[in-house]
Amino acid sequence: MGKALDTFLEKIYYSLNSPASYAGINRVYEEARRKYPKIKFQDVYDFMHKQRVYTMHRPLRKKFPRLATRPSGLHTDWQADLAIFDQLTEHNDGYKYLLVCIDVLSRKIFAVPAKSKRSEDMIDAFENIF
Repeated sequence: MGKALDTFLEKIYYSLNSPASYAGINRVYEEARRKYPKIKFQDVYDFMHKQRVYTMHRPLRKKFPRLATRPSGLHTDWQADLAIFDQLTEHNDGYKYLLVCIDVLSRKIFAVPAKSKRSEDMIDAFENIF
């Protein structure tokens, strides 16, 4: 990337009159393409990643590896969670909890209300789902 291109992109990025002033890579690239149609996205990307202002204030997206869940068949693997709605108890006939289960393969969701987290209530909720 040449010095002239750096100067051109600096004018777009740092000029307060520019629509792409202190914006993201895509916005700067679009503005640069209007004035210089042959510019490459990689040139704008390299320029932006050299700018201290951009690298300090850009949103950091953290993607971390997750374990894949591969079910062997329908209704073989389930995931469950208990939702708590204790502030809405008086509106829900005394139900404080919602047992939510999902079949991993079909992604079908089942939900059953429960009044408490006692083992008897949870067993009843699971039996209602299964």
